[in-house]
Amino acid sequence: MPDSMPAPARASTSRSSRPRTVQAGFTLFAIGLIFLLITVAPFFWGEHNRSVWLNLGCLLAPLGLGLAMVGIFRSTRADQRAAAAQLRR
Repeated sequence: MPDSMPAPARASTSRSSRPRTVQAGFTLFAIGLIFLLITVAPFFWGEHNRSVWLNLGCLLAPLGLGLAMVGIFRSTRADQRAAAAQLRR
């Protein structure tokens, strides 16, 4: 690498560096997976009628996944814009 080129900056992977939308998405996804386990596991023991609120809680998993993906997409686009602006200087 030539001396005139700066070294690429390392991406920080700490929790505090993630956007709030990604953190919220991961949290909702995890809660949705817990609801999913609570809802599906009793079927193996023969219990078939689960409460509606448990089934609705399972919808948090895809909602959280979507929210996290949107947050990641927006964060990546912002990083690309910042890098492009840095190159234009």
